[in-house]
Amino acid sequence: MKDQSDRLSVLAGEAKKGSVEAANSLASLLQKEVFRMIYYRIYSREDAEDLTQEVFIKMFKAIGNLDDTNKIRPWLFSIALNRVRDFKRWKSIETLFSRSNDDLQNISDGSKNPADKMEELEFIKNLQQFTSRLPKGERNIFMLRFVDNLGIAEIAATLKKSESTVKTHLYRAIKKFKEDQATGKIIKGEKE
Repeated sequence: MKDQSDRLSVLAGEAKKGSVEAANSLASLLQKEVFRMIYYRIYSREDAEDLTQEVFIKMFKAIGNLDDTNKIRPWLFSIALNRVRDFKRWKSIETLFSRSNDDLQNISDGSKNPADKMEELEFIKNLQQFTSRLPKGERNIFMLRFVDNLGIAEIAATLKKSESTVKTHLYRAIKKFKEDQATGKIIKGEKE
C-alpha cells in the first residue's frame, strides 16, 4: 500500500506541474475506487459512471491547487463526495441506500455461482438497511472505511475532520454494526 501511495504522490506532483500523461495515469489508477465510492452512494451504474467522469474532469482542472501531493486520494474523494452531494440535491433522491435487484446483479461478478451471488445480494441488502439507520457522520465514515477501504488519516483528510473524531464515529458505527440483528448474524456466520 505504501508503494501505491508513493506512486500516486509522484504522479500527482507531475500532474500538478502540467503532465497530462501523469494525470491520465492517476485517473487510470484511481478510476475504479472513485467509481465504487460513488456507486455505493447512489446505486445507479449510469449516473455513477457520469459522476466519476466529472470527478476526473475536475481533477484535471484543479490539480494545480493540490497543496500536498501525498493527499491525492483524500483530495479526490472529497471532490467525489461533493459531486455526490450535488447530484443528490438535484435529483432529490428519497433515500441514499436503495436500488433495484437488476442494479445489484449488474455489479456482481459474473463468475460467481448463484449461491454466492445470493449471499452477496443478501449482504448488500443488510448493509444498506444498516447504514441507512446510521447518523450521516457515522454512515460516511463507516462507508469510507469499509466500502472504500480508506485509512483513518485518509478519511480525516477527505472529510476535513480530526483523526480523533473519525475514530470516535467509526467506533460507534462498528459497535452498532455488531449489535445489529441482521449484520450480527453475518459476523457470526449464521443464516437467517
